[in-house]
Amino acid sequence: MTVTLIAAVASNGVIGNNNELIWRLSADMKFFKQQTIGKPVLMGRKTFESLGKPLKDRTNIVMSRTLKEAPDGCELVGSLDEALSRYAGEPLMIIGGAEIYAQSLKHADRLLLTEIGQSFKGDAYFPSFDRGEWKLVSRTEGQQDDKNALPYAFCAYERA
Repeated sequence: MTVTLIAAVASNGVIGNNNELIWRLSADMKFFKQQTIGKPVLMGRKTFESLGKPLKDRTNIVMSRTLKEAPDGCELVGSLDEALSRYAGEPLMIIGGAEIYAQSLKHADRLLLTEIGQSFKGDAYFPSFDRGEWKLVSRTEGQQDDKNALPYAFCAYERA
């Protein structure tokens, strides 16, 4: 089983504000889809609510302590341990939010981060991590254009 955290992260660690993404980068959305398609994606209840519906062509897993039933088109787990146990042997993709990232970082094998070259005000942050425990295995600078107005790079880290 590989556990991968995938996120777009501003230079100051911000990943969102008021349960919403702050920026829209077309290339990041395509990268996210490419990396997660056909795989189980684990998210918290608030992240699912911000999406509004399950992501197509993925096993959508919502982690919640309060929901009694799984949202339509999703599976429900009550804890990270339950998710790790239930999806052992599958490439589990952690897609947020901040609390889920923080809980799962210690279990992660890989980080796929779209690093935004700008800081933002927000109320949700990607957890800080010891870069000495991780090896940057690839960094691809993104091309800025009409649909991708911010400086960004796709970065892949593996646990050292």
